Amino acid sequence: MLIFNYNSLRRRQAAITYTWNLKRMTMKTPLPILLISWLSLAAAQAANTDPVGVMAATLAPSPNGVERVFTPVSFPLSRPAVFTGTVTMVSGSTVQLGGAALGDLLSVPHLLHVKSATTAKATGRSFLITVATATSVAVDTPGLTLSSLLATGDNVSISPAHTLGSVFGADDASVKLKKGETAMGADVVYFWSNQGWSAYYYYPDYGWILDTDPDNNLQTNAVLFPDEGVLVGRISQNVLPADYLVTLGAVPANTQTVTVVAPGLTLLSNPLPTACTIAQFGFIGSPGWTTGETAMSADNVYLWENNGWKTYYYYPDYGWIRDDDPDNNLQDDHPIPSGSAFLIRRRGAMTPANSYIQTTLNYSLN
Repeated sequence: MLIFNYNSLRRRQAAITYTWNLKRMTMKTPLPILLISWLSLAAAQAANTDPVGVMAATLAPSPNGVERVFTPVSFPLSRPAVFTGTVTMVSGSTVQLGGAALGDLLSVPHLLHVKSATTAKATGRSFLITVATATSVAVDTPGLTLSSLLATGDNVSISPAHTLGSVFGADDASVKLKKGETAMGADVVYFWSNQGWSAYYYYPDYGWILDTDPDNNLQTNAVLFPDEGVLVGRISQNVLPADYLVTLGAVPANTQTVTVVAPGLTLLSNPLPTACTIAQFGFIGSPGWTTGETAMSADNVYLWENNGWKTYYYYPDYGWIRDDDPDNNLQDDHPIPSGSAFLIRRRGAMTPANSYIQTTLNYSLN
């Protein structure tokens, strides 16, 4: 049984610590985020050479306004690029870009995406831009040495990041989730770190705030990284409009690399706009992935199915199996839905440079 201790959340009216057993949550299996269109969209293509698609998410409501219903989701399509070009130099965390005439990249968060690289483990990564000039950017590379990933001639793009505001709405009119003066009375978007969950909600006539922030700083620009997921907990009974969580972005045209915590838990996205199987995702073959004859001795993949986290692991010389299946039926073809988010547990310690998983495309753009 997989149990998570949600951090003690400071309330304006009361301090309450939740220990939630996710097996018992009133959670619905996430409806797949649907790829509505793979067609190139002329306006977006003017700034982005990749095919552009549209994805839409569905978040189930609470059945009674009391029980919170959870849906893990992700937003893997990068927003249309404002720059596409090549690297001319890498120094520290700074990347010099050929032919660039960059505008404002800091008033809203922007990401540097690696489209193709000399170093294979760099392809498909995304980095948050922290400093920008007209011809260069500095990026956040936690635990990584950028010069070991990027080199002169590598192809990159820059695009605005998906944020709480851009995806879920930035003002009272555009936010369709339930607003509230406390997290307990509002729909909540949970971010995961290896230390636990962080709860964000929309305070009426103000904006997005982090529940544990005593200063209530605005969090409109909290970044939804393409390789990560979030957990949305709804207490509202309202059915959301069909066009609410619709995101436009570039369809991945190359292998996608996702960063993981090792040891520990990571909430990952399916980085593709299509479902892929557990065998296709790329767990086996990633550096240091641990197989085993029991779930406790192996690295685990947790998929939310039928109101519970189901544990999958790779049995040596056989394949993927589900921990609660007494017959050990082969699960290699079990799907990971598009637009979903799921947890993985790495048991062994890994350096950040080697703590990654690569997923190859299971479709053709030709």
